[in-house]
Amino acid sequence: MLRKDWNALRRILRSKPASRLFGLVMTLAMSLILSSLLIQHRSMEDRFRTQRQWYGAWQAVLLEADDAAIQETWDNLAVDRVGIVQTVSLPDGTIIGSGDDLFFDMASLTLKTGKLPESESEAAVEALWLDRQGLSYELGQEISIGGDTVTLCGILDSYAANWTAGDHLPQIWTASLDHPAETLVYMQAKPGYEDVFDEWKPASGVLVRNMHLDIRYDPFSGDSLPWTIVILTAVTGGLLLMGVILSRWLEARQLTLIRLKTMGADTGQLMRQVFLLILGSVSWSIAVLVAEGLILNAPWQVMTAAACVWVA
Repeated sequence: MLRKDWNALRRILRSKPASRLFGLVMTLAMSLILSSLLIQHRSMEDRFRTQRQWYGAWQAVLLEADDAAIQETWDNLAVDRVGIVQTVSLPDGTIIGSGDDLFFDMASLTLKTGKLPESESEAAVEALWLDRQGLSYELGQEISIGGDTVTLCGILDSYAANWTAGDHLPQIWTASLDHPAETLVYMQAKPGYEDVFDEWKPASGVLVRNMHLDIRYDPFSGDSLPWTIVILTAVTGGLLLMGVILSRWLEARQLTLIRLKTMGADTGQLMRQVFLLILGSVSWSIAVLVAEGLILNAPWQVMTAAACVWVA
């Protein structure tokens, strides 16, 4: 008889106060987790944006590249963008170079003032080079480079010493070079194929990863660790509180469950109702989490991570 009377079983096992408390704990814990994940995601985005600003968005550079190496790079289907830089060294060690538009887009070079060269009579130089030459920062002045006189059109932050393979990067940028000595190929991989630069061995040239461009998520880094602790605390505390609520609820209905068992109810029927009670008490937290995600403009990665924790 009890197998057919599901409504009676639901009425016996239902407890609105316990359901509300269970759902409230679940929602508070998930709100903390969602907020912490979002803060970590934003922090990682800011860190990545800063890294690209200072060290470029390119992921690898091919040094001493010849025509065959450049063609091999273009033929690699995992490589998305390719920027070319040509350089020549002066007797005093100063490197002069020119780059194409894709390189400058990936490099994110910061101009203190002025602009990049647009004609062969112009040059943009690093501030550090001007300091070493004892020159002022006045734009439009005539400067001598390798015996040629050009107009100073722009001044860049001194970045080359801090870049990966920065000793190959020009300190002086011109619009073009007549007889380049070295060709540098800067690359970005297609999304999801960043590991290509760990596995690919070009037939010629030297492939170097941009070691300053860290795109991995580390929950135990200095920026992420406090929020990782918050997440673990919310998960542990939430599970403990929900476990206490559920155990108290079962203890209060122990006699009822015993009577139902003696009347013929099997464990599957009883536990199914307990599961439905839990599911019903926390189902409204889904709407709360979705609303929080939309209000906070949470990325899909953060919402997916929070959903996985909620399901678990």
